[in-house]
Amino acid sequence: AALEQLLAALRRMWEPITLQDQSAALLIDRGLRRPLRQLVERSMADLAVVSYAEIPSDLMIHPVGIVKAGDVLATTGPDYESEAKQTQHDDTLARVA
Repeated sequence: AALEQLLAALRRMWEPITLQDQSAALLIDRGLRRPLRQLVERSMADLAVVSYAEIPSDLMIHPVGIVKAGDVLATTGPDYESEAKQTQHDDTLARVA
């Protein structure tokens, strides 16, 4: 259920950007980049998934949204607190200038 919520949150931010013919990328921790890319490539193949370390220092980016753990994890249930504590980085959807 959390993965579906994550994809839905990303899609809500990503679709308006693509309708404006803008480029967008999902910025994520390096260790999560590959598994998250595999997750989103089926439904959002055009969404680039890159780690913060891959962004050149001279590239201008404009954050358009942040997906936080609380946005995608159920707010009730025995596993919520442990899952929320394990999540240390937020995912940022950014428009590339």
